[in-house]
Amino acid sequence: MTIASSVVLRKVLADEPAGSGHFHASSFAAFAPVAVTPDELGASWRNARLHLPLRVLLNNMLFGQPDAGQMQVDFIDLVMAAAQFRPLGCGTLLSSGTVSNRHDETPPIRREGVGFASIAEARAAEKAKYGRSRTPYLKVGDRVRIAAFDTHEHPVFGTIDQTVVAGPARAAG
Repeated sequence: MTIASSVVLRKVLADEPAGSGHFHASSFAAFAPVAVTPDELGASWRNARLHLPLRVLLNNMLFGQPDAGQMQVDFIDLVMAAAQFRPLGCGTLLSSGTVSNRHDETPPIRREGVGFASIAEARAAEKAKYGRSRTPYLKVGDRVRIAAFDTHEHPVFGTIDQTVVAGPARAAG
């Protein structure tokens, strides 16, 4: 078990055929530097869920700290669902998706707040509350840090620490 961060290219996603998923729009995923087995998580692993907050900082400001243990689907259900459609061999990576908790906050997040682990989710909450999204998508120079912390404030999986850089120039045509 570890944590991951993925980027969806929203402009590319708009051009993808309906129902095709994020085939071209999912640009990459980054994984935390450490993976552990559930038994190494001790009391933080119960009911097939990781019960730790996932702290997300955007440009050194708290963006979210949802509790992964509050997710609606547990990992047993995820494995069973995935195994219905394909064989799962050794080394299979399975994602729970975005860690999300029900709340009525919008950015900026209070120190004790829940917040978000997804910019798209924050933008949807803003649109529902204010009629428009205020949080911008990531741009060159933005820094995102993500970690799951134990009760001693140690990052269990290490920290994902990324800065957005400009991609290669695309040829016109």
